[in-house]
Amino acid sequence: MKKYRSLKSIFHQFDRQTAGRFAQERRDMGCETSFVLGDHTLFYTVTPQLLLLQEQILLNERTLEELAPSFPATARASYLYELITQEISATNEIEGVRSTRQEIQEALDAEPSDNKKFREIARLYLELSQGKVDVPHTLEEVRATYDRLFGSEIADEDRPDGRFFRAGPVYVHDGAGKIIHAGARDEEALEQQLRAMFDHLENTEVPFLLSRAVSHFMFEAAHPFYDGNGRFGRFFLSAQLQEVLSTYTVLALSHLIKQKKEEYHRAFTEVEEPLNYGEVTLFAHVMLGFIRDAQLELIDDFEAKKQMMQLLYERVDRLKSGESELSAGALDVLFILGQVHLFSGGRGIEWGDLAQILGKSRNTVRAYLVDVEQERLVERTSSRPLRVRLSEAGKTLLFPGYA
Repeated sequence: MKKYRSLKSIFHQFDRQTAGRFAQERRDMGCETSFVLGDHTLFYTVTPQLLLLQEQILLNERTLEELAPSFPATARASYLYELITQEISATNEIEGVRSTRQEIQEALDAEPSDNKKFREIARLYLELSQGKVDVPHTLEEVRATYDRLFGSEIADEDRPDGRFFRAGPVYVHDGAGKIIHAGARDEEALEQQLRAMFDHLENTEVPFLLSRAVSHFMFEAAHPFYDGNGRFGRFFLSAQLQEVLSTYTVLALSHLIKQKKEEYHRAFTEVEEPLNYGEVTLFAHVMLGFIRDAQLELIDDFEAKKQMMQLLYERVDRLKSGESELSAGALDVLFILGQVHLFSGGRGIEWGDLAQILGKSRNTVRAYLVDVEQERLVERTSSRPLRVRLSEAGKTLLFPGYA
C-alpha cells in the first residue's frame, strides 16, 4: 500500500505552491472541521490505511469478545483490576507524575471517605471499567469530570481560574526549556476550540473511531487546564472509545502509548507544523495504530493466560484426586488465588470476596484459610481487611515449573 505523505514532505520535495495545491485537494475530498489551528482549520482524509486500521480494530474486538468469556468471572475481574492499575500508572508516567503500584492499589481499594493519594482518578477509572462513566458532552461536563478525576490532587495555584477553565496562557516545554506548544490564548478562545471539538464529535457523517482520534488532538491542542491536560485527555478518549470498543481495549491504551511516548508526542508536533496546513490525517493513523497494537498485546496476553488457566484447572483436579491431603474447600480457595495470581500480578483477594465467590459463609472460608496458612501456601497482605495471596510455596504447588 502506497505510503501517505505529509504535506510538509511534499513542500520539501517540490515547493510551497505544490504543497498548497495538495492541501486544498485533500481538504476538498476529506473532512474539514471548524477547529482553528494557527492559520488553518483542521482537516483529514479517509485513507486506505485508515480503512484497514478500522477493519483490523473491529476484527480484534471480535477476537477479544471470544477470548474473554472463556475465563472465570474471578479471573476477568482480576484482569480488569490489573489493567486499571497499569493504565493509571502509565498515564501518570507519560506526564512525569510519579506513582507507585502500591499507591494506586491502595487508592483503588480505598473507601470514598479515605484521603488516599490518587483516590479520585482511581475511583473514576473503576467506574469506567464498570461502564458507569458518562462521557462529557458540554463545557460544564468537561469541568465537572476534571474535578472528579483529580479532586485535591491539583495544586491551588494550578486550579482553573476562569468560568470553567484557565483564564491565562499555558505553554508546554521540551527538556531544554523550549516552548513546543502554546494552548489557546485565553478561555474564550479555548471554549471556541472545545465547541468545535464537540461539533465534530456529534457529526454522524464521519467515522466514529476517526472522529474520536481527531478529537483527542483537538482537546490536547486547546489545553484547557493549567495541569492535568494529558491525563484528562486520555481518560476522555477512553470513555468515548468505550461506546464501541471493549473495556479491555480502552484500559490498555495509555500503557501502549507510554511504550511509544516519543511517537505519540511527535504526532502532535507534526500536526502543528505550519507546513502541514492543519492536516491531522497522519495523527489519526498513529492513534488508530495505537488502538490496534494495544488490542494485539491483549490478545497475546489472553492466549498465554488461557494456557496457564488450563494448567491450573488440571493441577487442581490432580490435587483433588489424591495428590494433596488438603480438603476440597481448601483447594477451591487455592484455585481462586491461583486465578488472582495469574490475572492481577499477585495483588491477592479479601476474605469476604473469597466467601462470596465460593458461595460459603465467612466462617467456613476462614477455616479453609487456616488450613492453607498452616501449610504456608498463602500469605497475608493485610489484616484489616484480611487479604491473602499465594506464597512462593503456593505458586510452586499450583504452577510447578512456572513459579
